[in-house]
Parts: sequence; C-alpha cells; structure tokens
Amino acid sequence: MSSPVSVRCILESEVSQHRSKESCWVLVSGRVYDVTGFLRRHPGGEALILQQAGNDVSREMEGPPHRHSENARRWMEQYYIGDLIKDTAEPQTVRERRKATESEQTKEDQTGASRCSSVNTETDLVNWSKPLLWQVGHLGEKYDEWVHQPVDRPIRLFHSNFIEACSKTSWYMVPAVWLPMVLYLSWYCFTLLAQGDTRLFTTFTSEYTILVHKYSFPFLFLLGMFIWSLVEYLIHRFLFHMRPPASNYYLITLHFLLHGQHHKSPFDGSRLVFPPIPASFVIGGFYILVRVLMPLGLGLSVFVGGLCGYVVYDMIHYYLHYGCPKKGSYLYGLKAYHVKHHFEHQRLASGSWTKVTCKCCFTDTVRPLLVIELNKDVQLETKQWIISKIEAPANKQGAQLLAHPGEDDDGDMILVAAPSCTLLRNAEALGLSKPYRDGTMLAFSYPDRANFKNADNVEELLTLAEQQYISKKELYDLKAGTNESIPGFSKDKGSLYPGEPIFQKLEKSGIVKTMYPLHDKEKLSAFSKQWYSQFNSGVQPLDYIHSYFGGTVAFYFSFLGFYNLSLQLPAVLGAVLYFLPWNSLNGQVLLAIFNVVWSTVFLELWKRRSAELAYGWGTLLLNSTFEEPRPNYWGTMGHNPVMKRWEPYFPSAERKKRIWFVSTPVVCAFLWLTVMGMVAYFYLEWCVKDYYSREPSWLAMPLLYLPSVLHILYVDFMNHVYKTVAHMLTEWENHRVESDFQKHYTLKVLVFRFINCFAVLFYIAFYKQDLELLRKRLVSLLIVSQIINQVTEALVPYLLERFFPSQGTKQREADPHIDKFRAQGCQPEYPGLFAEYIELFVQFGYLSLFSCVYPLTAALLFLNNVTEIRTDALKLCKLFRKPFVAPAANIGIWQTAFEALGFVSVISNCWLILISPQVTGYCQENGVSFRHALLCTIALELPKAIGTLA
Repeated sequence: MSSPVSVRCILESEVSQHRSKESCWVLVSGRVYDVTGFLRRHPGGEALILQQAGNDVSREMEGPPHRHSENARRWMEQYYIGDLIKDTAEPQTVRERRKATESEQTKEDQTGASRCSSVNTETDLVNWSKPLLWQVGHLGEKYDEWVHQPVDRPIRLFHSNFIEACSKTSWYMVPAVWLPMVLYLSWYCFTLLAQGDTRLFTTFTSEYTILVHKYSFPFLFLLGMFIWSLVEYLIHRFLFHMRPPASNYYLITLHFLLHGQHHKSPFDGSRLVFPPIPASFVIGGFYILVRVLMPLGLGLSVFVGGLCGYVVYDMIHYYLHYGCPKKGSYLYGLKAYHVKHHFEHQRLASGSWTKVTCKCCFTDTVRPLLVIELNKDVQLETKQWIISKIEAPANKQGAQLLAHPGEDDDGDMILVAAPSCTLLRNAEALGLSKPYRDGTMLAFSYPDRANFKNADNVEELLTLAEQQYISKKELYDLKAGTNESIPGFSKDKGSLYPGEPIFQKLEKSGIVKTMYPLHDKEKLSAFSKQWYSQFNSGVQPLDYIHSYFGGTVAFYFSFLGFYNLSLQLPAVLGAVLYFLPWNSLNGQVLLAIFNVVWSTVFLELWKRRSAELAYGWGTLLLNSTFEEPRPNYWGTMGHNPVMKRWEPYFPSAERKKRIWFVSTPVVCAFLWLTVMGMVAYFYLEWCVKDYYSREPSWLAMPLLYLPSVLHILYVDFMNHVYKTVAHMLTEWENHRVESDFQKHYTLKVLVFRFINCFAVLFYIAFYKQDLELLRKRLVSLLIVSQIINQVTEALVPYLLERFFPSQGTKQREADPHIDKFRAQGCQPEYPGLFAEYIELFVQFGYLSLFSCVYPLTAALLFLNNVTEIRTDALKLCKLFRKPFVAPAANIGIWQTAFEALGFVSVISNCWLILISPQVTGYCQENGVSFRHALLCTIALELPKAIGTLA
C-alpha cells in the first residue's frame, strides 16, 4: 500500500500530474485514490491501470468487461486520499474545503490516530495494533465473513518478536534453503540406485523382488512431484478451506494460523511462502513417513521430487500475487483466477441486481433462482434489452423479475430472481393451496394473503421448485409489443410480431442457449444422501423431494415407493408357492386370481394415496391455465380471437391428416416389424431345436439360448429407434401446446412398447397355449432386462460419478458463485421421467399379466426397484441439472395407462386359468366344451373388468 496521505481536497490539475508508476492516482465518482502500491498486484496487470491513470474509472469498476466484486470495492477504499475539486471552482470554496480537511487532520494528529491505525471495532471487529491470532477465535459466526474480506495491511500474529519473525520470510529464502538440498539429494539418490541394492517388495518377500534401476530416478522424481501436488490439493481443499465451527475458539484460531491470515491479507509479501523454520518440521514429518513406507533409495527419490514440487509451488504462488505475466499467457489467466479466488468469496451483492419495482418486496439479499445462458456472439445491447424486459413491470409488458448480468456486463449469463409480489400473484393464478390461519388448506388468494400462514415469508410459503417454475413461467409469458424487435439483429431475425412470446423467439433464434434452475446445496444435502443411500425403500423424504424438485418428480418417487411396497405381498406369496412342496398347478390358478384382485386394489389404493399427497402439497385444486404455443410450433400468422392477438396458426384439419395418413401408417409399419421379429424368433428357435435334436452336444447347447437373446436385443433396439421416430413424427404433426404434444407422443410410445414387449408372450399364451414355454420366456425377459437395467442405471452412473465426476459435481466451497452456477450448466440436461414410467409400465405388465406362470416375478421386481429408487435419486441429485418441474396433482396420463393394463390383466389371467391343466381336465371329465368354459369365465370376471375400467 502507498504511504499514508492526508485526506484532502484535490484539484483536477493535481490529479493529472500522477500518471506514472512512481505515483498513480485514479478517480471513482469524484473520489481520489492513490493506487501506486497496487499496480503490480492488479490481476489485469499494471499497464491496464496506467492507461486510466488520472481518469475516472467508475465505468470500468461497473464493467464491462468485468464487474468488480464488493470485496474489490471495499479494498479500493483503503487507497482513498481525498475528494476532487474542479479547477473552475471559486478560490474561496477551495480554501474553505481545504481548511475543513486540515482541521480534521489536526484532530487526528492530536489523538495520535491515523486512518490506517485507528481501531474501529464496529467494522474491523479486531484491534489491529495487537496480535490477531488470539483475537479471531472470539469472532464466532462473524469469522467466516470477516476473514474473506481482504485488507491491504500487514498482520501480526504473535506477541513474541522471535516467534513472529519465524512466521515470516522473504520469497528468495525458500529456494535458497531448499534447492541446494534438492540438488544434493538428487545426486545422492542417483548414486544410491546405481549401486543396484534397492529392490521393491523386500518387506514382504525375498523371492519376488524387483530391482529399481538408476535410470528410473527421473520417473520417481516426477512421481514425488505428482504426490506433492495431490497432497497439497487435498490439504488446501479439505483443511485450509473448511469452515470451522463458530462455537470452537481453537479451531477458528488454527484455521486463521494455517490459511485464514493469507485470505485476510493476500498481499502481505512476508507471508506468501512457507517460512523455512516451520516448514522444516513439516518436511521432516513427510521424510519420516516416506522412510517408514519405502526402501531408502526409492523413498528418498520420491521425497526429493516432492520437495522440489513444494519449492516450485511456493514460487508460483508468490508470482501469482506479485508477478506481472504477459496478457493472454497461461500465467496471466492463472493469476486472474487466483485473485478472483481471494476477492469473490462472498455472495453476489444485492446492489448488482436490477431494482425492485415494488417497495413491499425489498430485501437485503437476493437469491438467484435460475440462469439464462446466452450465445457467445450475443451483443451487449441485446443482453441489456433482455434484462430490461425481465425487470420491467407487468403494465409495461415485462416479467417483473430481478436480473443480474453475471460476472461481466457483456458476458453470456443472466441470473434471474423473483420478488415476493410476483411469486404470490402467480401462486394465486396457479391455484396453489396453502395453510390458512385456521389450519385448513385453501386456495391462495393474494388480496387475502395476510390470513395465510407464512405469507410474509415467501421462502416458507412457496417451495423452491414452485418459485423456480413461476420464474420460468413469467419469462415464457413475456409478449412483444407493437413495432418491437430484438436489438443487435437484422430485421428478418430480430423482428417480433405483436403478442409474440419473446423467450420462445429467443430460443428459436439461438440467442438464448439454455436456461436452467439453480441448486441450493444446503437444502439438497439436507436430504439427498439419506435418500439415495438409505436401506428402507418404503420410507422416502417425499416432502423434501416435493419442496426441492417439484410435484411431478415427487409423485413419480411416491408412486415408485408405493408400488414397491405393494410388491411385498405378491413377492411373499409367490415365494411361498414357488419353494413349498405344493402342487404348482394349483398355485398357478391361485396366483392368477390373486393378480386380478391385487392389480385392481393396488391402483385404487394409489388413487387415494395420490389425492392425500396432492392435498398435503396444495395441488389438489390446480387451475387449468391457458397454455402458450410451444417454441417449435409454426404456421402462418393469424389472429387468435380468444387471446385477441396475432400468433402462428396451423389448421387442425391439416394436423389430423398428418396423424391419420402419415403417423398412423408409420406406427403400423413399426408394429409390423415387431411382428416380423417375433416370427423370425420362433422360426430361428425351431431351426435351433431341430439342429440340436439331430446333433446333440454340449457345444451346440448354447445355440438353444441364441434365439431368445437375439430377440431381446432386437426388441431393445426397436424400442430405441421407435422412440426417436415417434418424437420426430409428433414434432412434425405440429401440436400447438405442450400438453397435446406429450399426449400424442406418449400414446405412440405406449402402443408400440406394449406390442413390442408383450407380443411374444401373448402369442405363446393365446395361440400356442404352452405354459412351460411362457414361463421360460418370462424368466429370460426378467433376467436379461434387469441385468441391462442394473448395468445402465446403477453400475454405469456409479462408475461415472466415482471416476469421472462432471464439472457440476467438482465444485469447491471457495469457488466463486458465478463459477458454481456455470458448472451446473455444464451438467447434462435431465431427460425427464418418461423412460422411468415406461420401465414401470413394462414391469407392471409382466407382473399383472403373466406372473402366475412364474411366482418369483414379484420378488425379482421388488429387488430391482430397491436399487431403482436409489439410482434414480442419485441421477437427479448429482448427475444431471436440476429440472424445471410444474406443480402436479397426480401422475397424469400414466394413471390411465396402468389402469388399461389392469383391465387387460383380467383377460390375460382368465385365459391362463382357462388353459391350465386343472380346468382343462375338469371340463373334459364333465363334458364341458372349451367355448362354454370360456363364456363362463368371461361372465365371472366381467364385473371385475368393468370395475377396473370404471
């Protein structure tokens, strides 16, 4: 820091004289700062400041290209020396202001205090004239914030002058002390290895030892440097940057001694490297550890490499604080990142957010809810226009949200938050129910909000998922006004018709790259590990899941848990029938009857459970809002008489033609391919059996399983191909709203998946009437599908998370918040729950339709789903971005799909009962024809089928 200068009134002409390295002054909003001592420390290099010497840098402080953090602004105040006076000011005014400042300076001199040495316990929290090491432990909860507000002043740690001197050193002492030792030990290790006496594994065996050659020394040296880098990272990450408990005086003191003092005074040159005296004790400890674990020559070679790594690390660290690397070089970027690590620890300042338009919504802190990532090529005026639309009030066709430009004004990121009034009004529009003052759940009313519990605290009233969904909804509800266009783009690309959804246009034009909600790590960690590492799959933190991930996700996991809980009864019954020495044919009939009853009771109980959850989560009375057109919806411009605005129009007659004359034939063609695959399977199976009957041998035995394996792979391949084709067809049909798109897409996939997965089983059961073959086929499907499922959904995600964690999961506590937000965007987008529901749909089909021929079906599915809950939770919490999830009152169309399977299960199980040997033998003994038996069975089960349909 520059030498203290009395605060005074300074003329413009005087400021203009300080434009050199020896004396550099800058202006910020009429205040004068002497930054001479900061030139070399500036992460952008001293040349960048010298270019602005004598000028006002207010615009540079705000950005672009870089918006300075609150810590950087606080740091700047240490260099304040006076206020600017215009050269044109009256001499009398100048004399009066200077006289006032001189009197203030006289008072300071009389009291013996200066600006840099005075003790202000309200702001500094410590007495800088005394050693700090014994003071910081008393800061408690204030310590973490205090230690990450850097200052430019030396720190004294100890009372003893000797100990204080041992805790400091100049940078050149590190290479002066340790490099000669590195050179000597390197020569010594090489000569020691050259003697040929150093061997590996001598501690364990004398027969299978390995000679360590002298030319392996460079590799051992590099191994030592690598081990040092790893150890340094682990110490820095998990020890130096831990957050000590606020109530523990000694841990806070230890943290400040080890690393906190460096963050408090990052440019104290005497504390940037590890002093040799305390370093010798630590290095000695590492030497003893290496000698205990390894032979002398081997361990010493690794040790000297680690010692060299320490010296290089300390020199680089000092250079990052005081060096001036060339702009654009690797060290230049490394220095900028390292200084950012020191200055941007604190949360984003609320002053950087756009202003709240409603006074009742003002708060001291703002929590970002979602991130908008723009294309790298988007111009500054385009970003500013988007921010202006986000922050504008509703009466000016804005979203009435809060926006933050991210790290730089011209960067590619916009952070979005929401004021309370916007969230509460949308809660009423959505029809969300919230706790009333009398304890009941009522639809929220904004005018009557005072009578709802926690209405004055929106964080308690609305869940995080609801807040993020409302923010996204407000953005997608932005409409263009008359004669409005996107600035920075040509008329063709940037033109907007009146009433056009702005964000759909921005996404379609490639201006908005992606948008994603942000994780709240504290809330997520409160329940995530207990969720995906628990043993009891029947107990899930559903309220936490609903609050954090939203209704759709919560209903899926509640359905999965309820379904798996319901599997316990058929699993126990099936195991009893399978393992007890009882007539298997009687057990088959009993299990078929049980399946019909179980599937119906399960779905009815789930309806009640679903309604109970929806009531508790306040979504039982959701309003059906008017849906906006999808981003990919296109057509000729037309006037919407309902909304009274212009928007794309696509004739419904044209859409129906596409559905009936293109989509339907394509779906039928794929169904035909499925049937042909089934025919090929049976033909190949006949050929293999015929070949084996003619030439039986153990070499030919594996061929018996070849048809089943090939057909299962064919079925899986067709599922993946058809899913892509179905999505393309539904997109081409050009549905106006998202709900119609999802309904038609789901219907296409369900029909195909039903035929593709169950056609062979129905053929065996209804046409061939071979129960033994049906049992073998069902077993092979269950085993192969579960192996594929466990590998793709359990093993692969675990290995990826264990050995190749994504950038979003490698965040460090000390990383700047902007970097953490950007890292979340690097994670893959969550694919949704469609595939998970399809998997349950197929499972439920195997169980309810055919499990009577293989009683262990329910047990196998139960074990699979125990893992399924954990893997699905792990993927949602750690492997993918947090999804936008709308409030939901049930599982939607999937309820209908499962009920349809329940209806088919009545028919299937009746048929399996009818073709069982007991019923067939009884009919033959009593002269009952097959047709009469079929009619009687249908008559008995028809009420059950009608009840299932109803």
